Amino acid sequence: MVGFWRLPLPRPSPPHLLNLHGLLIMSLVLQTACLFFPLLTSSGSPTAMSLPMTVLPEPQPASPTLSALAQGGLTYGAGDTQVILNVAPGATETIDLTSVGIYDPVKWMVVMRYHSVNIGAGATVRFVNHPSRAPVVWLVRNDVMIGQGALLDLSGQDGRNSAQGQVGYSEPGPGGFRGGYASPAGVFGSSAGFGPGGGKGNPTDPNFYNGAGASHRVQGTAGEHSENPSSHIGPIYGSASLYQLIGGSGGAAGWAQPIYSNNPLGGGGAGGGAILIAADGRIDIHGEIRANGGSNAGNSNFVGGPGSGGAIRLASHTGVELYPTGKLRVNPGNYNIPWVGNGGLASSGRVRVEAPLSTFPPSLTLSGEYPAETSVGDSNLPAIRDQPARLIVSSIGGALVTADPQGGLGFNGEAADLTLQQAALGNTDVVVQTENLPANTMVYLRIGRARAHAVELGPILLTSVGFGGVGSVTFTNVDLSAGYSALQARAVLPQP
Repeated sequence: MVGFWRLPLPRPSPPHLLNLHGLLIMSLVLQTACLFFPLLTSSGSPTAMSLPMTVLPEPQPASPTLSALAQGGLTYGAGDTQVILNVAPGATETIDLTSVGIYDPVKWMVVMRYHSVNIGAGATVRFVNHPSRAPVVWLVRNDVMIGQGALLDLSGQDGRNSAQGQVGYSEPGPGGFRGGYASPAGVFGSSAGFGPGGGKGNPTDPNFYNGAGASHRVQGTAGEHSENPSSHIGPIYGSASLYQLIGGSGGAAGWAQPIYSNNPLGGGGAGGGAILIAADGRIDIHGEIRANGGSNAGNSNFVGGPGSGGAIRLASHTGVELYPTGKLRVNPGNYNIPWVGNGGLASSGRVRVEAPLSTFPPSLTLSGEYPAETSVGDSNLPAIRDQPARLIVSSIGGALVTADPQGGLGFNGEAADLTLQQAALGNTDVVVQTENLPANTMVYLRIGRARAHAVELGPILLTSVGFGGVGSVTFTNVDLSAGYSALQARAVLPQP
């Protein structure tokens, strides 16, 4: 009966951001990658896994118990096998999401279905991202046990240190977003962080600055030497319910005018990932689930900002128990680099626990050393929506965007999702399609260039919604520069 957890979709004080993202990427000939903000469907059998485990074949009844999950878009099909994830004490295992689990491009999740999960004492489990960088969902028929000293890690990478030859973007945890591009000495071209709350940067600053920290549940701050701090900071996004499962954003890289291009520019830390663990049985945590943002890079003349913390959501029919040694961490990355300087501060993330019987130590700080938005309880909405609210960047300059964009920025051979000709640059129309969003929703469009600053356009009010809950807004005369860019839409719901 996986899939019955219910939670409220609260409308906290503004802004309440339903972060439905469309990541778009463009190049010279302008590339676009549209990451939808999805939730979860699947069909067929799960991919075989390369972890130590026991496989239990389970004949499917004519009306499988999990058919109740249909309202959440996930059912067990004939021939499914249930997998016990059993990580031995002290072992280190890496789950490669490119080949493990079921990727749902509509709901933007990689789903794994287990009979039970046992991560032994002192063991570590990490992930390799799916190309879409989608978050992780574990659906578990029985119990989940994370042993003492064990670590389930979805943290973002630290910013790349260009002074030591580490050029490029830092990689987020699954469901998070990349940190700003680190440039070596002699090359002009660091970037903003990515994601809805990524540090933006500002090219009008006259000299140089350290990168801004990423926002999430609160706003980040600008780095040292920023002349116009407010222009460097991304917005708050998401909500306490974690109904839209999304991780942390990336910190901006350090930046300098071309006159200083003989200096290396430090990269921004990546955002922490996001995970939903939903179990019919208990979820017992003696160890740690960690989705921290990455720290900024050291030893560069102009340092980046840290990434923001991610998201952890736990749901159980039976109970969640966090033992005294247990920790749920969604911390921001560190911002201070001795002898070099400070990037901005980043935000922590969010933690959500839903269970009828849950036990927490009296002195519990769910998120570790940094305060996070934490909510505990159950509610009256399905944990996984069959028809999620979505924003889709559907066309740019009249060119249709691929149905499952991946957000490639040309780094390490990543291809863009859309290429536009030079004639399309400059005053370009960008259409954002909405699904299952109400009228009077405010829609924003963020343009993050691969090796430059980011800008956010809008809001544009969604004035009408047509048949099937579909609507659209058009951003007109959008200035798109040659080279790779990432476009991302976000929505702010109307207040009651």
